[in-house]
Amino acid sequence: MNMLQRVGVGYCLLTICGAAMAQQAPTAGIVHAGLPGEDDALIAVLSETLERAGYAVQKLDADALCDVRRLDASTLDLLILPNAAMLPAASVASIRSYLESGGDILALNAPLWRSLLIRPHGQWTTTEEYAIDSLTEPPDHALFTFQPDEIASWRRAFFPEDAKAVYESVVEGPVPGARSLHAVIENLTNWDNFGPAHLDAPFPEGHTLTVFCAKGGPQTRSLAVEWQEKDGSRWIATVPLTSEWRRYVLAPEDFKFWESNPARAAGQLDPKNVERMNIGLAFTHTGQVAGRHEYWVSAFGTAALTPERREALVRPQLPQMDLLAPTYKFFDSRGVARLYARGDQKIVADAAFAVPAVIRSIQPRPGGGGFDKGRAWRYIPLIETASAEGRWRGAPAALMVHGEGLWKGGQWASFGIEDPAWYKTEAALSAIEGIARAMKRGVYLMDAGANFYTYFEDQSLLLGARVANIQQARPIDCVVRIRVTDAGHEVFAKEWPLAVGSGSETRVSEAWKPESWPANGFKVAAQLVVDGTVVDEVSHEAHVWRPKSNPSFITAVNGDFMSDGKRWRAHGVNYMPSSGIGTEDGPYFEQWLGSRAYDPEIVERDLRHCKDMGLNSVSIFIYTQSVAAQNLLDILRRLDALGMKANLSLRHATLGNFNWPGLQSIIQYYRLWQNDTVFAYDIDWEPLWWTHKERVKWDREWEAWLLERYGSIENAEKDWGMPAPRDESGAIMNPPDDQLQKDGGWRVMASAYRRFLDTLLYTSYNDIRSKIRGIDPNHFVSFRMTETADPTMNWGGVLPYDFPYLAAAVDILEPEGYGRIGDWEKIKPGWFQYEYARLWAPDKPLFWAEAGLHAWDMGTMSATPQLLERQGEFYRDFYRMVISSGADGIYWWWYPGGFRVGENSDYGIIECDGTDRDSTRAIRENTQALLDGPDAKAVDHWIEIDRDRYANGIVGVYDNVKDEFWKAIEDGKTPGLRTPGTGTTSANCPLQAVGNVPCNGTNPPKYLDGVFNRVQVQDKQGRWTDAAKGGAVEVATDRPVRARVSFINLAEAEWLAEGDGAVAITAQGAGRIETPIPKPLVRTETIADLELILAPEGLAKPQTVTLSFDARRRTPFGERFTVTLVP
Repeated sequence: MNMLQRVGVGYCLLTICGAAMAQQAPTAGIVHAGLPGEDDALIAVLSETLERAGYAVQKLDADALCDVRRLDASTLDLLILPNAAMLPAASVASIRSYLESGGDILALNAPLWRSLLIRPHGQWTTTEEYAIDSLTEPPDHALFTFQPDEIASWRRAFFPEDAKAVYESVVEGPVPGARSLHAVIENLTNWDNFGPAHLDAPFPEGHTLTVFCAKGGPQTRSLAVEWQEKDGSRWIATVPLTSEWRRYVLAPEDFKFWESNPARAAGQLDPKNVERMNIGLAFTHTGQVAGRHEYWVSAFGTAALTPERREALVRPQLPQMDLLAPTYKFFDSRGVARLYARGDQKIVADAAFAVPAVIRSIQPRPGGGGFDKGRAWRYIPLIETASAEGRWRGAPAALMVHGEGLWKGGQWASFGIEDPAWYKTEAALSAIEGIARAMKRGVYLMDAGANFYTYFEDQSLLLGARVANIQQARPIDCVVRIRVTDAGHEVFAKEWPLAVGSGSETRVSEAWKPESWPANGFKVAAQLVVDGTVVDEVSHEAHVWRPKSNPSFITAVNGDFMSDGKRWRAHGVNYMPSSGIGTEDGPYFEQWLGSRAYDPEIVERDLRHCKDMGLNSVSIFIYTQSVAAQNLLDILRRLDALGMKANLSLRHATLGNFNWPGLQSIIQYYRLWQNDTVFAYDIDWEPLWWTHKERVKWDREWEAWLLERYGSIENAEKDWGMPAPRDESGAIMNPPDDQLQKDGGWRVMASAYRRFLDTLLYTSYNDIRSKIRGIDPNHFVSFRMTETADPTMNWGGVLPYDFPYLAAAVDILEPEGYGRIGDWEKIKPGWFQYEYARLWAPDKPLFWAEAGLHAWDMGTMSATPQLLERQGEFYRDFYRMVISSGADGIYWWWYPGGFRVGENSDYGIIECDGTDRDSTRAIRENTQALLDGPDAKAVDHWIEIDRDRYANGIVGVYDNVKDEFWKAIEDGKTPGLRTPGTGTTSANCPLQAVGNVPCNGTNPPKYLDGVFNRVQVQDKQGRWTDAAKGGAVEVATDRPVRARVSFINLAEAEWLAEGDGAVAITAQGAGRIETPIPKPLVRTETIADLELILAPEGLAKPQTVTLSFDARRRTPFGERFTVTLVP
């Protein structure tokens, strides 16, 4: 807070009176405005406390609190809110402006504005109370009566097509004599809406407000209301429901644009243009709660915006401020037995704090331990809570200091305790006084300690501190002390005397390399000393990581993970720290392994929770931008100490841009080939083929594949019995969406396109896997595969990946479970998905890379008990599927409970305070059953499938065989999947081409296929040189031209090495040269570095050679790899 801003005088007066001004007491304004919930006695003792801390106290009435000009940071140093939860709606703008100007704030009973106060009749009331008081007031213009004959003509819109619902008129409602619409949806799994087909000018002249009453059943906590305009634009508002009638008044701005007319996306609902209305529920807007739903709607109409309604409609956008607002910045602390002041801060002294009934703790943020973390703020938890067993339950009191950024100069403190009596206790008043004194002083360690938390043995520690003078009134002389100890024995100490300029930051640092590292690491402590008194301190540990002399990497045998000779199953969670909950800072949230976001104390607490509930591993991710922060090394060391493993995602790579230099830099910086805590790499994040529009980028590859595998476009079109899809210019393009999601005369072409995509998946992912394995042969390589091979995904034109060839390109199959959201009937197709994976990769493990159900209700802005219960039910059903199928693990999405900003979700497996959710209990209940459960059973009931029979691929397969599959399971059998090519060889496999047409030598065989993983040619210097497909290599003229090739059998038939059907590599140039494969090759098996002769006599002029495969006396097949030899 800049106290000098208050001096509106010239330089001369400032010079003469400077000393006196420096001693002037800062001003604290305390709200005492006759608002509901005010406690005069509390205000009185707070005023006395602030005066003891050195402030001149003045009282603020409501007009001052709500006036931007009067709530001025240049005249008011500190704003005190004795009851922050209940404030005028009009105070939002003024308080925000005050804080943006660097004002300090102390908020009791935070978060701010939990109840917004309005004065529609000259008396303060909450917006909720106003809605209740006006419940029986009919709308100015009643749009619907909900009579039976009226709603008989209304239309229902819903999905899926077999969903059942009843919409009826009932004699019930808050307005006397009115009827209501009563809706019962039997089993909501997506959306179900109801409304009239057309409306003529539903809003009379001058009316802009939508008015109605509604209530919900036990599971129905939100309702969506939609207006559609004549231009096709759609506008949807979602309101929270309770079990009691409530009146809703919605302005045009309350209706948000929904996917429709893109020209209106940035606009607003225009009531004059409305022609349709729908009421209903949708997973996209009212929460993903499947099952029975019920709601009532009555007194639906429109109204004009009167001055009273304008006051009642005030719903200001709350500023997003850690420690203050909105509500999702806080969480309830349960089962608290003790409150205590943290020992590593010097602001609040420990005392016998009373334990109040309601405690709201602040979402944690990284503290100040560690040097040069790049944060614009410092978070200081002051008072924490613990259970009777001593387990952390949150920090209801904290201070945040803003050194830079939007809130620069601000010091914010808040208490999340509701009971006003608690603040009147001696312990609480002492804490408040300590905070006020710290704010008055205004100098802090922004961060201090060592630059890393875990080091490689050959690194030095950079020890230092950043000191900020937030107060800005004058320069401050101080001393920074840093001390490093080993089990209490000092091994390094340094002091820096500093003069920190007003409103500025000063940094000091020194490098130090220890002679040796203790087993339990060092403690690094930093103190800030002003006038001989320690006013701030931070500390943290520093450790070393060393490679193990005998590392034990996870391996795979016969489709099972193995650890130290025993089967191991992955039981984990996608981990991001709890310090990322409720933040709007996207880079901080996403780059959680970067310097700004990582805090070892928070991470250690989180990981111990994971271990405690029975998890043995986590999935984590790192971006290249976070590598230099070296926090990945720290979390891997912590996981290893807990006996846990990590599935590590290397971001951001994706098909078409794998960013090999970036992936390589992560692996090499962290020396990951030595680290057995990591067991696998993820190299892509939830890719899909998406829709026709997105697949256009692969059209040239599709055309090249057609030319290669069919010889010409004309051959392909003849095979398909239809022309190839083309764009306006006549260029080949990918099939339209409907031709990949429903059957028709395009089935053969759709099958060819799927085979092309299979091939593209293999060549792309195998290439990046090979590069990674070249520097790290010890870890599996795969990626989280989103809806890959989902047997029920057939909507919106979105095309997922499939397993057949992808299985050969990765070491683990990793589907996600978002297509399985729902009850057991929705989840159980994952069992089929697992058996489908066993068909294509019986030797590789499969775990579910993500699965979860979010529990956040946007209507109530909370994780409701109903949604949390549903989340637990989903977990139990999903475990049932995973365990019954014999799958190799599950990684739940995700760890921290609480509100994820942007996604508007809460997928957490634990409450913010560390207590169990129902999903936590589900994890505990199923841990041993998963880890100790039986392997996948031997198949005793075979089901033959054929993807090419259906244009929609695996979806068509499942629809055709699901009854048989589930009947076999009901009968106690283990169904398995096979195709007509399963168990065949290159001599006897069915001689069909892709799409189940006859194989004719110019179309791609269905059960025979192969590609070249690598082709090398001996160049003119005699070196083996990698040849690019379609490229050229300079060769010698005076000796035979040799090549060596590595290749894979991708299709189902085993390649024989002798007799009819024996497979050879053909080289077609000036003549044809065949080189037999040296041994039989089963599906997904490879041969490396087979030597070929391309030109026996050498070459005198350039020659193009095409490499391919041939099954003797049967058919050519597979990739055609062309290279030009240049003598």
